[in-house]
Amino acid sequence: GEVTRWEEIQRFAFSADGRWLARLAHAPQAEEGDVARGGAEAARPQGGADPARGEARVRKTPGTLLTLRELGSGAEVEIPHVGTFAMDEEGRWLAYGVAAPGGEGDGVYLRALAHGAAPQPLDTGSFTRVEVLSWWKEGARLAWIGAEENEEGAAGPGTLTLWDGVRVTVALEPAALPEGWILPARNQLQWSSDGERLFYGTRPRNQAEQELANRARRESGEGEEGAAQEKAPFDPYDMDAILKGRTVDVWHTDDPV
Repeated sequence: GEVTRWEEIQRFAFSADGRWLARLAHAPQAEEGDVARGGAEAARPQGGADPARGEARVRKTPGTLLTLRELGSGAEVEIPHVGTFAMDEEGRWLAYGVAAPGGEGDGVYLRALAHGAAPQPLDTGSFTRVEVLSWWKEGARLAWIGAEENEEGAAGPGTLTLWDGVRVTVALEPAALPEGWILPARNQLQWSSDGERLFYGTRPRNQAEQELANRARRESGEGEEGAAQEKAPFDPYDMDAILKGRTVDVWHTDDPV
């Protein structure tokens, strides 16, 4: 048979039936001419925008080229700016996350593994990061976590979303987690064998994430009272503050009925 080689490939996968090969390229290396132009371009931090030059925001680490090859015919489809991808266990679907340099078209897309199939957007949003896609091994159920990147390229709290073969449903939003906890974009998603449960990880916010959350809360106009409460130290002798909002009553047998 014929041997075909591809260079600079960071990841590849075959479909379950062996008909399709998906390969994700490494990011292209900077050309010598780009380095030679250096100067202010090299010194300016990547990501975000340069207001002084009127530049639009640019993602720090965009996705790369995903190539889908039908092995029988050798026909290929190129999908740009892909950050991650996953094929289902039955060899019917390719799911992938787009991370474009300017944030346009970001999100999760679905494509049937068939000739002439068109991509179907499942969940889109500018500068959305998707690092994990998980298929249930017995059928068309897909889970992913999407998180919005800030201008420094850091992912914020994640949102867990599901596709059941028909509709898209948000399963867990950041506000549903306990205060100070997040669903990180870099995660592990695991379906139960019957497809009725999905396991995922949460963790406390780190210091930088908590500072960003506090700043966003203040900027959203949540109120000066909330900001003051964040800064106010805990007073262990303030019984009114300790009992505020408590609804538990204690009754003793000697108390009147």
